[in-house]
Amino acid sequence: MVIRQISETGGHLSLEAEKAVIQRITSVMNPCEIRLDIKNQARVHLWYKEHFGYDIIPYNSIENAINSWPTTATSIGVRMGNNKLKVYAPFGLNDLFGMIVRANKTQITEEIYLQKVKKWSERWPSLTVIPW
Repeated sequence: MVIRQISETGGHLSLEAEKAVIQRITSVMNPCEIRLDIKNQARVHLWYKEHFGYDIIPYNSIENAINSWPTTATSIGVRMGNNKLKVYAPFGLNDLFGMIVRANKTQITEEIYLQKVKKWSERWPSLTVIPW
């Protein structure tokens, strides 16, 4: 399972601050045997071009970041507030629970989508993939 989590780095955009948070979360979650994909969304614009080939503008909020995540089923954030979990899912939860992969074309390219679809379909063959 891959979970995208927003790390709290105290406003620091340094790679070192992000790595410290990643290490802390990973050590807490390690006994659960869940694979995490932890990113400080405030610094994604610093490495995005090198990884995906084009620049993006910095996110101005976590909701802005989630709105641009590559698929509708993965565009979900959860945070704790007042001892309750608060879910932000701009495309709803139907695709996630229905195992449907649908592109969120806000930011990704068709090539990126097809790479993700290939990787995920090999891991979860029962996925329903909506073509680009």
